[in-house]
Amino acid sequence: MSASLAQNSISILDLAGSYAELGARVLEHVAAQFTQYGLEITQLVVENVSLPAEVEAAIDARAKLGAIGNLDDYARLQGADALRDAARNPGGGASAGVGIGLGAALAQSLVAPQRPTSQPTEPPPIPQAAWYYVVENERRGPTDLAGLKSGGVGRDTLVWKSGMAGWVAASGLPEVMRAIG
Repeated sequence: MSASLAQNSISILDLAGSYAELGARVLEHVAAQFTQYGLEITQLVVENVSLPAEVEAAIDARAKLGAIGNLDDYARLQGADALRDAARNPGGGASAGVGIGLGAALAQSLVAPQRPTSQPTEPPPIPQAAWYYVVENERRGPTDLAGLKSGGVGRDTLVWKSGMAGWVAASGLPEVMRAIG
């Protein structure tokens, strides 16, 4: 089943709507294994796919965030959820503190005027190529060309940056050799 999922790139989020397709794909993969024993599988039905609790929680949180779309709204929702949970435990000492804190934060967000985001007065820094290098069989980086020198890169050190086919000795790259001296 995992091979079928990987090969067909079915997202976990789309899985529930793809059980019929998944069953057909898995059937294709396993049919040959059964025919060697003289058996034929004519249909394979996927009724449910169970995920670990941590994965389900992460998917639920992502779906909530996607539905909300605004991080401030999401923070408010989380606060409201915490307030509801604290209210369910009225005897706990934490509920009073949570209620007071959330109430104050909510009041401030309602009363405080929305400030426009400030526009930068200076342009961002010029993008630098992100270099990686290998020292004692450990990949290091990302860094800029100046960081290669301070990182102890020598002529025989393997270096790489986006766009290169593979790791290359620093001596094979003139721009790196100029940077490390």
